[in-house]
Amino acid sequence: MDDVQIAVSEAVGNAVVHAYRGVRPGPISVCARRARGRLVVTVADEGIGMTPDPSNTGLRVGIPLITKICDDVRFASSDEGTVVSMSFATSNSPG
Repeated sequence: MDDVQIAVSEAVGNAVVHAYRGVRPGPISVCARRARGRLVVTVADEGIGMTPDPSNTGLRVGIPLITKICDDVRFASSDEGTVVSMSFATSNSPG
């Protein structure tokens, strides 16, 4: 669960910092579901989309970290927002 918490925190943090930069703040949604033995977590915003920003002074660790700790990650971005879908293997064994 630590990997899930870290990945979701990074994705939400990126949305908070970048999605609505210079525009009116908006929603960020987090959705989790189980599918085919996996936990799939989606973080979505309705912001400006992922665009390169040379003046960005962020640490630039969010996306590489998410990519490293998820079994599968997909990014979709447009001028209508960004969706990050992260997949994690789950265990059916107790505790």
